[in-house]
This record gives sequence, C-alpha cells and structure tokens, in this order.
Amino acid sequence: MKSEFDEKQFESVYSDGVENTYWSLSRNYIIRNSIKKNNLDKNKIIEIGCGRGIVVKYLRDRGIHCKGVELSVCKPIHGISDFIKTGMDANDLPLEERSEFKSFMLLDVIEHIENPVEFLKNILDRYRNLTSIIIAVPARQEIWSNYDEFYGHYRRYDLQITKDVIDKIGFEVIENRYFFHALFNSAKFVFHFNKTRNTQIVPPKGFSKILHKIIAGYFILEYFLLPKHWKGSSIICVAHKKTKLINE
Repeated sequence: MKSEFDEKQFESVYSDGVENTYWSLSRNYIIRNSIKKNNLDKNKIIEIGCGRGIVVKYLRDRGIHCKGVELSVCKPIHGISDFIKTGMDANDLPLEERSEFKSFMLLDVIEHIENPVEFLKNILDRYRNLTSIIIAVPARQEIWSNYDEFYGHYRRYDLQITKDVIDKIGFEVIENRYFFHALFNSAKFVFHFNKTRNTQIVPPKGFSKILHKIIAGYFILEYFLLPKHWKGSSIICVAHKKTKLINE
C-alpha cells in the first residue's frame, strides 16, 4: 500500500477551507501547545507529510520556525508555498537543508505506514541532527470504520503502541496522551449501530465558521481539563532522543 494519498483521497481531506474546521482549529492549537510546553518552539521543525501546509502556516504565523515536505503533488494553501515542498520525498531534500532541523513532526502519517519503526529509523538516518519528534495519530481500534479503510490506515493506535514505536527508535517519551475525547465517545456510540461515516470533509462557510470555532474551543478546553489517559479519537506524542545516544 502506498503512503501518499491519491487524487480522490486528497480532495476529500484537503479541500479549500478545511483549515477552518473545528478539527483543524483545535488540533493546530494542541500541536502548538505541545511544542511550546516541551520547549521545542526554538527548534527548526520539519513536518513530513505536511499536506497543503495547514499546520506549517499555523505555526509560522505564531513565530515557530517550521517547514514542510509532502510526497503527494498538491497546491499549498495561500501564503505558505515558500515554506513547503510538494511532490517530494522528505529523504530527498539536500543534506544541507536536512541538517538544519532539530525536530520533526509526523501528523496523522504513520498510521498509513505498515512498518512505522523502519520508516522512522530511515528518516533518522537521513536527518542526523534530529533530537525530538512530535507524532499525532488516530486512536482506538474499537472505532475503526470505513473512514480508516478509505484513507489507507493500517491501524489506529493506543498509548502503549505509540510508546512501543518510540522505544524502538531510541527515543524517550515525554508526552503521550489522548485528545478529542468526546469524538471517541460519540464515534463509539454511533458505530454501535452503524460502522460507516462520511469520508468527505466539508469545510465550513459563513455562519458555520463561527460554530466550528465554538466547537474547537470546547475540544481545547477538554484537552486541558480531562485526564490524559482518558480515551480519545486521537493521540499526540512528543519524544526526545535518549541522552546516551546524543552523546555517542
């Protein structure tokens, strides 16, 4: 199975305005919060599998030095084309450019990879100065659906699987938690009766943009108030390279 999206998949998940959905708004905030609270905001960060550059633009607009690479051929969102490269394998960037980065992000990427450990080790072999990683993945196999099949997922993760992957690449987990708790509970309830869900992400327009901002605010509040181990439909994991490996 190929890791990049085909045209139909890409159009379904990255249509114009998708950055205004509650999912993108709250996820962007949570990613930025994890970067800042783990003191990675001064690092040069590369997002591998950046899509049209939604997260890259969000972070750059807030003072975080971030660039992106996307394997699929696509049109970047407005204002970010100078900072992402599309139609390119991240491992094919010039050595000088690869050497700039201290942190890398894989946001809803490794679920598309059959062997994520081998995939990550290959990146680390090419990007020798990387010392930290931020990963986001869809969570909880019990809410597996046609959505996962349509987008070519191999699995949904849980906290232990995520930690196992991190351990095997010689990194140490410093944050590993669920978010989108209410989405998990609602999906579990709905899927009890119907295993299908809409695979097309429809960007909000007009008044619905305000509604999406309100919903995003709820998920951000939920992220801060609910225990990290409470099940959610997504996981964010931050890890550092083990000190003994850095000093070798």
